[in-house]
Amino acid sequence: MARGNETRALSSIDLALWDIKAKLAGLPLYRLLGGFRKKIPVYIAGGYYAPDKGLKELQHEMAGYVGLGAKAVKMKIGAVPIKDDIARVKAVREAIGPDIRLLLDANCAYRAYEAIQFAKRAEEFDPFWFEEAVQPDDYDGFGKIAAQTTIPLATGENEYTKHGFRDLINTKAIAILNPDARYMGGITEFMKVAAMAQAHGLDIAPHGDQQAHLHLLAAIPNALMLEYYPPKVMASAEGVYLYTPTLDSDGTVTVSEQPGVGLEPRPEALEPFRIG
Repeated sequence: MARGNETRALSSIDLALWDIKAKLAGLPLYRLLGGFRKKIPVYIAGGYYAPDKGLKELQHEMAGYVGLGAKAVKMKIGAVPIKDDIARVKAVREAIGPDIRLLLDANCAYRAYEAIQFAKRAEEFDPFWFEEAVQPDDYDGFGKIAAQTTIPLATGENEYTKHGFRDLINTKAIAILNPDARYMGGITEFMKVAAMAQAHGLDIAPHGDQQAHLHLLAAIPNALMLEYYPPKVMASAEGVYLYTPTLDSDGTVTVSEQPGVGLEPRPEALEPFRIG
């Protein structure tokens, strides 16, 4: 299986085939795959950079997610000098308090030495993970960072197939894997990677799209958290699908019992995108 767009195309086909299989069986996908749990902890991803977003605005935003019920939040780092990002991390920790998990996502912004510099300064604010510190294929860089920080490293949204995740796991540097079933080979590959991760004592926290991953996390024992976008963060998260997971007061979402994968769109939501 190739990497890149070919794998992404195959992933879509694989998702569709599993949807058909689950509907023919009359089962929600998570039950067809084994059914481990019904409620999944989530984190809300935000904290993006914006021209008019200072520290106070950032604090208000992140505290707002906690107010929605989130027990974990994620913010972006890596687009400004390290000292400025440290100030942002400090501000967010002060705003959300000591008991909320704070996740940091660099989107591959750093070289290994820069990531180490950042991590050493960020440790006092107790980040739960440091995501995509360096380029996806810089396995050596991940090893160097892991040896220099107590912050768990997370990555995998740009990794492909079980073979790529095998190599990533073999670095022994990554604590939390972020596979994306839409990109890395579909549900078939995702479940194989989840089993590989479990065998190595690693957790799974998929990248992106709560709809595509909720059933998968509900089917595996090493599910950590679901990346979740409420309507106030992503307007398209509301009303696009027939069955949209909502955030419960305990910071979890509950998987639907409707047969299939859970990606059934509302016909009226597609109307604005019709051509001709």
